[in-house]
Amino acid sequence: MNYRNILEKAFNSAERVAKQLQKNGKASHPISKGSFGDLTYQIDKDVETEIMEIIQAYLPKSLIISEEIGLVGDLSGQPIVLIDPVDGSTNAFRNVPFYSSAITIVDGYKFSDVVSAGVVDLVNGDRILSNDNGKVLFNGTSVNPSSTNILDDAYISVNMRIRDMGNEKKWLISLLREIRYPRFLGSAALETAYVAVGKSNAFIQIIPNLRTFDCIGALFLVKSAGGWIEFLNNDIDNVDLRKPERFSYVAASNSTIGDLIMSFRT
Repeated sequence: MNYRNILEKAFNSAERVAKQLQKNGKASHPISKGSFGDLTYQIDKDVETEIMEIIQAYLPKSLIISEEIGLVGDLSGQPIVLIDPVDGSTNAFRNVPFYSSAITIVDGYKFSDVVSAGVVDLVNGDRILSNDNGKVLFNGTSVNPSSTNILDDAYISVNMRIRDMGNEKKWLISLLREIRYPRFLGSAALETAYVAVGKSNAFIQIIPNLRTFDCIGALFLVKSAGGWIEFLNNDIDNVDLRKPERFSYVAASNSTIGDLIMSFRT
C-alpha cells in the first residue's frame, strides 16, 4: 500500500478547503463541541470531512480516530488512522497564519507500529512526510535534523502554559534562562515536525495534554529522521493508541540537545 500517496491526496483536499474557508471568511464560524470536548469551528469540521473521504475511500477497513468526530469503524479495524484536521484551531479562528493538519497511519496498536505520517502547513502548503524508505521529506526533498548541539544556539519551542505546570515550573524557568530563542507558535504537530526537518532544534511539551492525533505522527517523523524523543509521563511502548491517552514529551534534533534539556529537570 502506498500510504504516502494517500497522505498527499488527503492533504491536497485539506489545504484546498482550508484556504477556501479563509478566503470566504467562514473558517471561524463555531459549530459545536467535538468528540473530545473542544469547540469545533467550520474549518475543523470541513477539513476533517475532506480528509475522511479520502481515507475511507482508500482504507475502507481502517479504524479512524479524529479530533472532531471521534472513533469511526470497528475497534479491531486496521490500519488505525489518527487525524488532527486542524492543529492550531485558535490560530485559524483568529486568522493567525500558523496551523496544520496531521495524519498518522498505524499498522497495529502501538507507537512502534506507525508506518506512515505527515503534517501539512495549511497556510503555505509546506509538507513534511515520511517516505517508504524510512526517510523524511520536506516538500519532496529528503532532509535531516539540525546538528546544533548548544542550547544557546538552539531554536526551541516550548508549550508555556505555566498555570498548569505544577512542579515542572522550576524546569521551565531553568530552561528559559539557557535558551536564546524560546518560542511557542500554537501548532504542536507542525512545531514537532519542524524538528525532523531542521527548522527547529527541539519541541518541549511539558504538560501532558496532547492526544494521539495531536503528536504521534510528528514524533514518528522526528524518530524517522534520526532525531531524539523522550516521553515524560508514560512508557510509550506500552500505550494502546486506540485509547484516550495524553502525552508530554521532548523532541530534539539530536541526543546532545535532548540530554541538555532533560538535565534541567529535577
